[in-house]
Amino acid sequence: MDWKIVATVLIMGIVLAAGFSLGPFAEFANALGEKVSFSLPDIQPARNVSFELAADSYGNVTFSGTNARLILQPQAFTADVKGGRIETNGSIAVQGFRGAGTLSGKTLELQGTYKKIEVAGAMFAEGSISGSGSFGTLVMDNVTIAELSVAGNAVLSARGAELRLADKLVVLQDVLGTVEIADGIMITGAAASLSVPDIRLELSATG
Repeated sequence: MDWKIVATVLIMGIVLAAGFSLGPFAEFANALGEKVSFSLPDIQPARNVSFELAADSYGNVTFSGTNARLILQPQAFTADVKGGRIETNGSIAVQGFRGAGTLSGKTLELQGTYKKIEVAGAMFAEGSISGSGSFGTLVMDNVTIAELSVAGNAVLSARGAELRLADKLVVLQDVLGTVEIADGIMITGAAASLSVPDIRLELSATG
């Protein structure tokens, strides 16, 4: 597999020859086995990137799933499901979720159908769910997120290489994968677009 990285630093009124240091971007590129080139013109963000990203915080999230799995440890969660109503602060596992949901901080809303729900030793099979509540931890597997912004300190890993970002905003589009939320957020999967507003990384793979 041939990898190419292009990192563009957007500089206003400063000439590249003024002593800008490649710093961690060069290390990130070397770890991937290719060089880093710098240029002033704008470029497209990363496309079809398999990655792992950990960050301190995240913005509001809208997600969807066609056969997703959600495991949450709620602080208080209420949901209407086929056959009853769930009100709990115990662990909930939702299998085969199909529908949509939103995240705002540590508040979750769900609307869709499921193949199975397990909660407090009880099981609900194949029905609809409409629920909301707050949580302490959340794991979502096989979900799609149209756009996701993470902020603060972040660590981006791809193909064994690692890039650390301090106080940066990272924007991802068309994400498919696993999202884990506790004190921060961890995302593992693939994205159609991955970019940092003032540092654009373009990783493309062929072969």
